[in-house]
Order: sequence, then structure tokens, then C-alpha cells
Amino acid sequence: MEKVESLYFGDLEYKLENAHRLHREFGARLEADPEIREHLKRLLHLQEDVTEVMRGMGLFESCAECGGRAGGGCCSSMMADETDSMLLLINLSAGFEVGPKRDDDYECCFLGPEGCSLKFKPFFCLNYLCRKIQTESSPLQLARLQGATSEFLGQILILEGLIRRQLSADGDGASLLKSREGV
Repeated sequence: MEKVESLYFGDLEYKLENAHRLHREFGARLEADPEIREHLKRLLHLQEDVTEVMRGMGLFESCAECGGRAGGGCCSSMMADETDSMLLLINLSAGFEVGPKRDDDYECCFLGPEGCSLKFKPFFCLNYLCRKIQTESSPLQLARLQGATSEFLGQILILEGLIRRQLSADGDGASLLKSREGV
């Protein structure tokens, strides 16, 4: 019997290795599933909606300015721990490269010169609104942002369920997910 925990827990190195292993072994199966393909397509569209709302609010410039100051911004090294093998696998399944962009123990390892290298970001990263964002944005802007991110995050949950169903399918007599001791 497989443990779903292997998708969500462990250190970052394990999560990355696990996501890449699952994609190598089962990526073709996931990508062949028409329902998963349709949900990935919808997820890409919803991500574009989130990006447009954020761009309209000036968040990319504001966050880059904040992150460039001494003391940095919200994208600390601890943020990488907010991701999991499932979210990394979803990024890989959508055709996006996943891997650390830095190793400085200060900022998130997924933070590159263009910002976050993950197309589909962890829940916390999308839901967190610092005080600056809250005070410099109108209630309408905040409502639009929260609406777009909640729709996006809801789609992620649906897609996770579909992928877990495929990964735990027992068509060949063996579980597709591998558990890890201590996880």
C-alpha cells in the first residue's frame, strides 16, 4: 500500500529527486491522460490570469525592489520548503524545467534573475500578501488577486487528485508511488 506522504513531505533534495523520478517513469502516462491534459491546459490559462492581475498591480516591480534590498523580501530560503513533489511534478508535466537556481541559504533556491522559476508556485507564495501589498493596493485589486489565485489553487487541487489517481493505479500489479522511510 502506497503512502501519499511521499508526494508531500521530505527535504527539498528528496522532493526534487522524487518529482524528477516520477516524471521520468510516469510522465508519458500522465501526459497521455486526456483529463490531465485538459486540466493542465486550464491551469496554464489560470496562471496567465494570475500573472496579468499581478502585473496590473505592479507586484513584479514592487517585489523585485523589496527583494533587492538588504534583508531581502518574502522569497527567503525557507520558501523552497513550501513546495512538494506533487507541485514540482505538475510543473514538469506542463513542460517546465524544475531545479534550484541558487544555493546561498538566504533566498529561495527557485528565485532566479527573472523571479521565481516555478511556473506553478506553492500555495503559500500565492496567498501571502505582505503589508506593503495590502496597504498600496485597492480593495478591488486585492479582491481580483485573491479571486484569480483561489481559482488557480482550486485547479491545482483538482489536478493533484487526477495525478494521484494515475500514480496509484495498479494496472501492472505494483504501486507507482514509492514510499520513503522516515517520511
